[in-house]
Amino acid sequence: MVDFTEAVRKGVALLDARVPEWREQVQQVVAGLPNEKGGVLSVLFGSFQAGLIKLQIDSKEAVLYGFRVSSLMALDGPMFEEDLRQAWQRVLAK
Repeated sequence: MVDFTEAVRKGVALLDARVPEWREQVQQVVAGLPNEKGGVLSVLFGSFQAGLIKLQIDSKEAVLYGFRVSSLMALDGPMFEEDLRQAWQRVLAK
């Protein structure tokens, strides 16, 4: 298991700064946070790409903010995406 908690906390701080109302939107789906590739950004902005544009970050920064796993991790299978999903659930539950 990979601990993505610190990256997710950075993502939460970025969202708090740039999209103040984001928590209400995500809280509706926290129990079953999307397993699709777009994750939190898809929930908030309709797609992962739209989220990158809105937050003014690129796909490499998205990894640092806990919005996706790195390309190398994705090649190893869905277990890292599940770890990331669980990290979002833990952080949002607090």
